[in-house]
Amino acid sequence: MARQNPISQRVSSWVRALLHREKVESELDAELRYDLERRTEANVRAGMDPKTAKHAAVREFGGLELAKEECRDARGTQILEQVGQDIRFALRTLAKRPGFTATAVLTLALGIGVNTSIFSLVYSLALRPLPVKDPAKVVSVFEEFRGHYSRGVYGSPSLLSYPEYVAFRENTHIFSGLAAFADDSLSLGGVSGQAVAGLLASCNYFDVLGRDMAVGRGLLAEDCHTPGEGSVAVISYGFWQSHFAGDAAVLGKTLTLNRRVFTVVGVAAANFGGTELQTPDVWLPITVAPHLLPDEFKNGNWLALDNVSWLNVVGRLKPGISHRRAEEELGFLALQRDANYPGRQTIVTVNSGAYLNGPEMRSVGAWVAAGILGLGGFILAIACINVMNLLLARALSRTQEIGVRLAMGASRMRLMRQLLTETILLALLGGAASVIVAQWLPSLLARSIPDLRLSAQVDLSMNLSILAYAFLASLVAALVCGLAPALQATKLDLVLSLKEEGLPLSSGRGRTRLRSLLIIAQVAGCTVLLVAAGLLARGLRHAESAGPGFLTRNVIVVSLDLANQGYNEARAAAFQRELRDRLAAIPGVVGVARSAVIPCVTGYMTVVTLPGGITDDSSQSVWGNIVSADYFQTMGIHLLRGRMFTEQEAQSPGATPAIISAAMARRFWGNADPLGKEFLAGKTPYQIFGIAPDVQNSHLGQTDGPFFYGASAPDIALDSKIFLRTTGDASEVGAAIRRLTHQLDATVMPSTESYEQMLKKILEPSRSIASLVAILGILAMVMAVVGVWGMVAYAASQRTHEIGIRKALGAQSRDILSLLLGNGARLSAMGLALGLALGAGVSRLLSAAGLLFGLSAFDPMTYLTIAAALAGVTLLACYLPARRAMRVDPLIALRYQ
Repeated sequence: MARQNPISQRVSSWVRALLHREKVESELDAELRYDLERRTEANVRAGMDPKTAKHAAVREFGGLELAKEECRDARGTQILEQVGQDIRFALRTLAKRPGFTATAVLTLALGIGVNTSIFSLVYSLALRPLPVKDPAKVVSVFEEFRGHYSRGVYGSPSLLSYPEYVAFRENTHIFSGLAAFADDSLSLGGVSGQAVAGLLASCNYFDVLGRDMAVGRGLLAEDCHTPGEGSVAVISYGFWQSHFAGDAAVLGKTLTLNRRVFTVVGVAAANFGGTELQTPDVWLPITVAPHLLPDEFKNGNWLALDNVSWLNVVGRLKPGISHRRAEEELGFLALQRDANYPGRQTIVTVNSGAYLNGPEMRSVGAWVAAGILGLGGFILAIACINVMNLLLARALSRTQEIGVRLAMGASRMRLMRQLLTETILLALLGGAASVIVAQWLPSLLARSIPDLRLSAQVDLSMNLSILAYAFLASLVAALVCGLAPALQATKLDLVLSLKEEGLPLSSGRGRTRLRSLLIIAQVAGCTVLLVAAGLLARGLRHAESAGPGFLTRNVIVVSLDLANQGYNEARAAAFQRELRDRLAAIPGVVGVARSAVIPCVTGYMTVVTLPGGITDDSSQSVWGNIVSADYFQTMGIHLLRGRMFTEQEAQSPGATPAIISAAMARRFWGNADPLGKEFLAGKTPYQIFGIAPDVQNSHLGQTDGPFFYGASAPDIALDSKIFLRTTGDASEVGAAIRRLTHQLDATVMPSTESYEQMLKKILEPSRSIASLVAILGILAMVMAVVGVWGMVAYAASQRTHEIGIRKALGAQSRDILSLLLGNGARLSAMGLALGLALGAGVSRLLSAAGLLFGLSAFDPMTYLTIAAALAGVTLLACYLPARRAMRVDPLIALRYQ
């Protein structure tokens, strides 16, 4: 018979002792009594009388109950029994104090729930497997380039070119399928102003992801056989419902996208969103890319571009293939391709399939996620401090109980374990309640983040990973909340603690000092959050009221999809000239101009060099814009010196006219007159016609440094925007813009948006952060106020007898009030001062991140308002319990124990 493993034998013994406790105890009792009887019989045989023999056996045995304890310890089940006893005792203790239990559980539930919700959102976006068939085998392939190299980028530097994708697909045997895709914005022909989200995908896309179709079929290999052909389309379920009203006969119908006709061959399943956060409206064969993507590079054939990053690649690993092996094999192929580009080294990364799993997104998103999780952790810390205060106050009321247990022989470690068990139960109950918060808060957070429009397929529900995080957060909270109170509660002077008079002052000083430090930390923490929220809110108001230094009201920005409609630069320039002339004739339009960038929204930077310059001062990266001659009049920018250039001067040969900012004049020419001077921006020579004031072109809320406005040329027409300033109804002007555009070319789709609305979108991230920080700050303030109120109330209850004596000796109510208010007010003031100092440090970080929009990091109004508000609420929290205590009847107080 095989010998049982000692570990499994011990585990089996533990399980049997737990499940069959009475039987095991009965067997142990019988075994020990049998041993005692054998000893007694041995003594009788040795000549002792039976009574003496039994007494001698008992003395030798050492006592039956003591022997049982030793056997249980040797068996290892004693600790399990003690844990069971601790849990039962803790449940009874918590049930006797429902107010305390409910307060602690709700406080922890809120802190743990906020943390769990933030983790749930981050996990669902960056870590949770894609909602596809067998998602564990789905991976994404990325590339990182090192060394000396030059590469075109359309999207993200870590994406692949089409030849690289084909090489990986055809020369490896680690994937059961490898697909590529790229998103593109398309204009839907025949419907005015409607844009659709398209995805250009390899024709094995649906096979790799393993999703069924609602109607028809997915893309097939023959749809991609001939480059430039394969004009079929698969539409999403939502687009099928909205555009075709769920018509069952949708197959064979056509869509005109960017002037190209596509035949619908399938409808994706309702629960299929693909690999993107936003479900595409239509999937097209990747072979139509040369006809649909803009002409970004000299070679417009996107399928032949070998050194351009533009394709996402997703694959399904074969069984038994690890990520490491996939990286090694793909890396070997990449090394072979590097031979065509001397000095370049390609590193291939294979990441688990998820929504935000790109290297750039993870490197930047990790800091964002850490910051948001840090805010959640800050709230959990304040919640733990509040619960710790409650536990310290409760420990003071249990001084006699703990003293008696220590005097009767209980070890300090045993009592600490009992107290920690109570805290762990509170934390686990709080963690269980936090799951309720974490069910609805993630979707609310997702909706509050600008531009994060999630498809219905993004799963924000709970799973084992999120539950494990909540459980871990509960255990951490239990240790943080319970360790210090347990240490303090079991550190007693037994003589004083057993006295009937109550709390021994000598043992209470340490606990009082700790509670005071916790109150200071609470007030300081909420002060930091409220200062940050106040500065963010004031910064937003400053940005909205101050303005960027030029006109923004009644300005409409017009974008045209000329590149998607096959226009080249020359045709685009002619189209825009004709359109601008017609737009200028619209009633109510007082200015029409062309601009390469949208100030404060998009930007353009280049290296500016002075002719013949050889010093560092003669060359610098400078922000700029390429504008038409009427841009300054349209945007209300008045020159400080010089004059505007004209359209004729912009078209004439020689140096291109330019207007420079005052900061650029100071930076490059100092006290010299720059008018008429020339400079190089990249390789383009410019001549200075005038000097404009310093405004906010590059970043909203931050005045530009050196900046220049170059005259527009026909070779930038495809990327230019048209700015209109009106005095009439913006909706009527918008309708006129669409009508005039379609008169020139019915296929061109104009997009119009108020410039003020664009600037508001720039403020949305800061507004969301400000709201989040404000909510957390108010929550922290409530917790801090509860903590201050509880400390003063408990101190008043402990000094009831003293208050009675003072009142009997003639003390006035104001004297009693001053006595009780003093400590709470002092601690609150210390916390407030510390919080304002820390808030000043945080405000510097917010200013450096550009979140204050020109507002001073030490804005006095913010600091004074927060200080006054917090001082008021904390004093109120001190006053209410103090006023109640000073009204006590002296006769009752003198009898108070």
